Amino acid sequence: MNDINEKKNDIQRLATEIGTRLSNSALTIATAESCTAGGVANAIASVDGASVYLRGGFITYATELKEQLLSIPHSLIAENGVVSKVVAEAMAVAARLITHSDIGIGVTGYIGTSGGDEHADNGTVFFCISQQTGNKVVKMQVDGSRQENSLLVIHRILETVCLQSSSQ
Repeated sequence: MNDINEKKNDIQRLATEIGTRLSNSALTIATAESCTAGGVANAIASVDGASVYLRGGFITYATELKEQLLSIPHSLIAENGVVSKVVAEAMAVAARLITHSDIGIGVTGYIGTSGGDEHADNGTVFFCISQQTGNKVVKMQVDGSRQENSLLVIHRILETVCLQSSSQ
């Protein structure tokens, strides 16, 4: 339980750091989330003043919503799997473009204790940070409970956003 509380506290710290950096740089951010079900956007929105930089988010848990709301081609999902590098990247780009944001985050994965398909095993997660200058896709493997895995993924995404914004 202590690890979960520590992770939650560090997520809050990272979200605050992101908020400060985005505000100071006059940048905006948006998310398209599947397996984290809005957890990344929730963390970012938990910081006072988030309305200045958080443009919005999509929870596209169902495959057809990725197609309908984010305009991800059915063929892309069918060929690569819904949990794949290309789908995470397409989600991040769509979040950025649809919301007219500077940064888009896309995340898809199997984080429960069951799942997986012929394209990706259970515990596989892909996320992407999209900016006009390029996209960074990260693959993760998680093996804890759904709650633990969700926190690990949210933490890693926020950590990656912080690292990218500090290197610019």
